[in-house]
Amino acid sequence: MLIISCYIVTYERSSHIFLAYSSPLESSKDDDDYLQDGSDGDYNEDDYNESEDKKQSTVSSIDVKQYKTQGYTEKVDVGKSIKLKCLGENFDSDTFFMWYNESSIIISGEVTVGEWKDRIEFEKKDGSLTIKNTNPFDDATFRCRAILTKNKVNYETIVHLEINGPPRGIKIGHNVNTQENIAGETLVYKAGQKDLRFKCHIAKARPEAKIVWIHNGNTILDQGKDHELKVDSEGLLIVRTLHARHAGDYECEASNELGNLKASFKIDVQYAPFFTHHQSYFNGEEYNDIEIHCLYKAFPAPISVKWLKGNTKIHENNKYKIENDMREHHDRTKLLIKNVTSSDFMMYQCEVENALGTRRENVTLGLGPAPAKFEGYKYINNIVYTDWIIKSRQPLTEMEFTYRNKEDPWQRKSAQITNRNEVRPGEWKVQASFKMDEGEWDITPRARNTESWSDDIFAHVTSIKIPKDSIESQNQTSSASIISSTICGLLTMIFLQRLA
Repeated sequence: MLIISCYIVTYERSSHIFLAYSSPLESSKDDDDYLQDGSDGDYNEDDYNESEDKKQSTVSSIDVKQYKTQGYTEKVDVGKSIKLKCLGENFDSDTFFMWYNESSIIISGEVTVGEWKDRIEFEKKDGSLTIKNTNPFDDATFRCRAILTKNKVNYETIVHLEINGPPRGIKIGHNVNTQENIAGETLVYKAGQKDLRFKCHIAKARPEAKIVWIHNGNTILDQGKDHELKVDSEGLLIVRTLHARHAGDYECEASNELGNLKASFKIDVQYAPFFTHHQSYFNGEEYNDIEIHCLYKAFPAPISVKWLKGNTKIHENNKYKIENDMREHHDRTKLLIKNVTSSDFMMYQCEVENALGTRRENVTLGLGPAPAKFEGYKYINNIVYTDWIIKSRQPLTEMEFTYRNKEDPWQRKSAQITNRNEVRPGEWKVQASFKMDEGEWDITPRARNTESWSDDIFAHVTSIKIPKDSIESQNQTSSASIISSTICGLLTMIFLQRLA
């Protein structure tokens, strides 16, 4: 099957006709686009001012021609100019050029069509096309057709233009298969939901964009601390099991060396109340006011927050006052007990209820010191010096430790209080020392004030490591200090002598 194309360039008094043929695989509807376009070719009318008989003779003498097709790929960074070449031979002033962007004609003869006028330059002598200030939408296939009156072959050049540019067209899909874009939205889930998936889709990016997921300002790592969050090799964000800590802002950032693009959404997690950073024991003193508290989180917001003494609900009066506020991004409920007496030293409960559940937490008020908070330690000559913060309204009198390594049972030993300062009323900074051999140890402190010992049930276990060469290391450090001091002294003497 032979397809014949007829190209006609019309002037006021004459026409120029070109015939060409191609096989079905080479033919294109672009030829029809050209015929329908009706654009004038930029030809000299005098050269074609022939009689009708001569024109018919000319047309009859033109051999039916086929295209010789060639192709290549060009790459350019967005915003820069690129010159596209029309490949072929024996181009002359009679050669008729046509350029297409995909199926739309943009050059006919020497006439620029449509919106391209301000962005392209055409060179008649070789048919080349220069695109200025390229944009991402220029990433397309361009085609040049060169029609020659004297050659037996016409030429077609297919140019695949690739625009290197930053990512564009970002959207976030929910559970991967959906085409919806949840960017900018807030999604609400209940805690415990499993296998949530989010995909960051990029319409185009060349070079390929790298996908990074960010949660509340922190990059999500595949091997990060939170094993419930995972980003796979294709940039898919997976939430294995949803917890309250997973609430907040999620951001997908796609980037390559030419720029970046971001999209975000928010997750609200609904959960029953739970208590955080809980302090289970408070020290008090008779005939003084004392405040105890609970820290909690709950979403939706609590329906009720209350305190109980034993199993009896506490009502506000001259003895008790209840306040609810925020502390360090947590909700807090406080119970103020006025003029504490011996009957007030007991266990209390704070209770929080929301639409998803009710939780209670025990809080004990006692005369003994609160559990010691570990601050650090150092090891000198087989002696461990440990630093602690201990809350007690009464003066501290002594400390002791229970300790063990991995192989032995718990043992108890007394410690010497080598330093003790009340940093604020009812809060002490204490240094306690005791002899300890090399190894890895778990230690649990307890302190005594003028009323009683702290209760072991509230104590925290701390791990310390005593290196084998501690003494040798310290001796080396001391020697180095002596050498450094000697060198500094010599340099100072030399400097003073020069000044003299």
